[in-house]
Amino acid sequence: KPPLHDTFIPCLVTTTNITIFKPRHFSSNTAEATQTKTYQELHHALSPSRQKLITILHDYKLKNYSQSVPSRFIKAVISALDANHDELITFDEYQVLLRNIGAEGKMTKDEMWEVFEEIGVISKDDEEKVIPVQTLVECWSDLFKAPEK
Repeated sequence: KPPLHDTFIPCLVTTTNITIFKPRHFSSNTAEATQTKTYQELHHALSPSRQKLITILHDYKLKNYSQSVPSRFIKAVISALDANHDELITFDEYQVLLRNIGAEGKMTKDEMWEVFEEIGVISKDDEEKVIPVQTLVECWSDLFKAPEK
């Protein structure tokens, strides 16, 4: 005889109809149950320059923001990065951030420019390549919220 929990199907009886609830199947492996990509999968999909930047920021996060939620870390980095609070990240602001977090020599200027070429836009004011803050938030949110493995 099968165990009771395998044969019992809960239902809701009303005066007009009967609704049968199908048994739920829960996976013991959370990764199988969801389609969430891991940090490594998201990181691997980036260009080498963006991978390097994310690795630098990830290492900084682990060292200085390990107890913070990802959104708090992103907010802190953006606040430090956008020094003039114009919602646009310039190359100079980017360099200052790397210097301030102790990562000045970890990326070459060419690698930094590659990031700007990939996700930057031309500024209306002075035709300089800038990265909108919203673009960074969107790019970083999935990465820093993704599970490690």
